[in-house]
Amino acid sequence: MKLLLDTHLLLRAAGGPARLKSATRRLLEDPRLELLFSAASIREVAIKMPLGRADLEVDPRLLRRTLLDSGYTELPVTGAHAAAMLDRAALHRNPFGRLLSYPGPIRRI
Repeated sequence: MKLLLDTHLLLRAAGGPARLKSATRRLLEDPRLELLFSAASIREVAIKMPLGRADLEVDPRLLRRTLLDSGYTELPVTGAHAAAMLDRAALHRNPFGRLLSYPGPIRRI
């Protein structure tokens, strides 16, 4: 199974996995699962980090490199993602959350 992590979870997994719930840590450590991150999450950090948000004080380049070095797979934002945003508008007020709504057999956490 493939798991697409949202931005908040990615930041915790990359910077302080001990702060994650034990069930979440077990899920992220399961070798049968492929962990994915979206280019949309890196973009969200790049946009919001300069605004001084304490939860986003990480260089997006370093975050991306850390995730790749940790075995995560980068899932690029495609036209299919952009089109799927239309179906997700009612579910996510945050436009980045809508971008993370992947149109395919991937579970988002």
